[in-house]
Amino acid sequence: MATHLFVCGHGQSDPGAGGNGITERDWTRNPLIIAIKKYGAQLKSNKLEFYDTAKDMYQQTCDGWGAYSVSTATASVTELHLDASSNTSTSGGHVIISSQFNADKNDLAIANVVKNYVGWHPAYRSNGISLRSDLLNLNVFAKRGIGYRLVELGFITSKKDTDTLKAKYDAVAKSIVEAVTGETLGASAPKPSQPTISQGIAKPGKGLFYRVHIPNQGWLGYVGSTVTAGTTGKAIPIQAVEVLWDGIGDLITSKAHVEGLGWQPWNYNITGTTGKNKSLEAVQFWLGEYLTKQGYSIEYRTHVSKLGWQPWVRDGAVSGTTGKKLAIEAIEFRMYKNGKLEVGKFV
Repeated sequence: MATHLFVCGHGQSDPGAGGNGITERDWTRNPLIIAIKKYGAQLKSNKLEFYDTAKDMYQQTCDGWGAYSVSTATASVTELHLDASSNTSTSGGHVIISSQFNADKNDLAIANVVKNYVGWHPAYRSNGISLRSDLLNLNVFAKRGIGYRLVELGFITSKKDTDTLKAKYDAVAKSIVEAVTGETLGASAPKPSQPTISQGIAKPGKGLFYRVHIPNQGWLGYVGSTVTAGTTGKAIPIQAVEVLWDGIGDLITSKAHVEGLGWQPWNYNITGTTGKNKSLEAVQFWLGEYLTKQGYSIEYRTHVSKLGWQPWVRDGAVSGTTGKKLAIEAIEFRMYKNGKLEVGKFV
């Protein structure tokens, strides 16, 4: 069951924009988020969570919490706002996503909800999507591999937009829930398209432990050195990998070649993406200075769709394929210290 997080924009001492008798902070929290919670409770195949409405995620992110505190198992984050302009005739809304990604089907579905009620902002009338790289929460979530969008529901300074949103907030809430989750409220729960995979343990032990993120299920459990993470023979792609040493994620750097996106920047902890429905196609792993100075090296191999297991490679070499549109379905790691295999310990 996928979990989707909703965030109300602004908050605490920041009311955001104001106009036509409402503010961003207050209207998104009441009545909009209350209606979203009502429809979220009716979901059968998805789950909604809500960032603390007494808080301002932006302010908390500035303080090192906020967007940094959201679990990487979260399928998507949707932040709700209202736009403003000195020109009260300006009308319409749009959906903001990271310029690092293409809009997914849910981003486009939310944009269509906006279009159906208030129309699209004049600058984004091709598809209702704005690509940005200058917003704090957006950049933090992109770096952490969590799908995020900021929804400008309309102009708070437009009487036309605010009259529509005030009158139809309940219908807007239902439509947004359906667009974010892809689930039609009131419909029977769909049959799973893949078997539920039970794998690994909930918490990593000492030494080398790793886990993978797969479609429709999210993160599987942690497995230890030389054990397969993921599946073979089931045609289930891996979307992300987390590799830890002694429970710490920033000792091993990684790089991923992602379906439709190509090579991503070197990163710590999480390799790949979640909430974007993009498969991993190739990976690289490299130990940081702390471990290499102690004589450690890391080896890994991948199981690739239609090709099977690839040879073991080590210390920054590429495993997988590029340019063939073949997904990685499973992965194994092993760590050596001065040539001797290190085996993790369950705790």
